[in-house]
Amino acid sequence: MPASTSPIGSLLVACKCYKTAILSTSSLQSLIDEYLADCRARGLSPKTLKDAYGYPLQRVLLPWCERRGITEPRELDNRTLNQLTSDLLEVGGKRGKLSRFTVNTYVRNVNLFLGCRREGEIGDVRAQSPKLPRPVLDVLSRDEIDKLEAVARFERDKVIVRLLADPGSGDPSCPQ
Repeated sequence: MPASTSPIGSLLVACKCYKTAILSTSSLQSLIDEYLADCRARGLSPKTLKDAYGYPLQRVLLPWCERRGITEPRELDNRTLNQLTSDLLEVGGKRGKLSRFTVNTYVRNVNLFLGCRREGEIGDVRAQSPKLPRPVLDVLSRDEIDKLEAVARFERDKVIVRLLADPGSGDPSCPQ
């Protein structure tokens, strides 16, 4: 009895078809693979490809989309991508809670991918980046700068203090 007409042969054919269906990549996966190939062609280092671009797309975005049943790029819209940001902030990753800085890095790289793939495949969508705390810089007062200048031993040192304290004061092309 030929394999295709026997019950076992039919079962093998059915299993092969099922396995092929499972292994076929989604359109979203294909776009990510094309994007990473483009990055590779631009000459990015393998470490940058793997860690900066590959990880957020293949290990963060794709699994999140799979859990939500998203396989097509057109299914990604601003609301869906904002939910990605919210989930990363609230739920975290495989190892637990993620910092706002980590989430920002992931979202930035997802947005780079989305920006490069806007030619009708995905549309004009972006994920909302989390708000990051701004560092407060301790700036010297004019009085403190004058004291630094006064204790300088050489004229050269005084000029250096003035240049560092008043950026752009001598060159109109420098922003103040």
